Amino acid sequence: MDFNNFENKKILMGKRLAALLKEHDLKNKDLAEILNVSESYISAWKNGHRLIPTLYVHKISEYFGVPVSYIMGEDIEDHCQKAGKKIAQARKLKGMQYIDLAKRTGIAPIRLSQIERGIIKAKAEELEKIAKELNLTVDELTIDFESCIEKIKKLCLKMGVSDESIEAIIQQIKYDLRK
Repeated sequence: MDFNNFENKKILMGKRLAALLKEHDLKNKDLAEILNVSESYISAWKNGHRLIPTLYVHKISEYFGVPVSYIMGEDIEDHCQKAGKKIAQARKLKGMQYIDLAKRTGIAPIRLSQIERGIIKAKAEELEKIAKELNLTVDELTIDFESCIEKIKKLCLKMGVSDESIEAIIQQIKYDLRK
């Protein structure tokens, strides 16, 4: 990553963090206590002066119920559409109507319909209810595993890993994710 991209990444991540704090009516001090870091770290991250370490990106993602990819720069609308599509596909595979899933999860039917169409993002607790009802994990609903697998394959090929080894790696990842 060149210097300008690195600086842009810090700034974008800081803006995303600032937006999440504002959306949830939290102060730097509040998040600092939640993450057990100093308030100055939150300020530096939020203002784009320091890159948010991976560990904290994951903790922030989990706390606010947003995907890591959003904090890292992916558009939330794109993420919402992908997650919504996965929910609708899984629901249909189970032979359920969206109204049935809404009743079982306690989510208002209109809200579930909007989540499935990618119009709005599901809250963390909604994703947990949906995942449970569909016998999936929240990660299976929110992570674009296929594009991750493609990236792993490309990286392995660049490193000279054999096709057989790549396939074994992918199969192990898929097995581990099902646990």
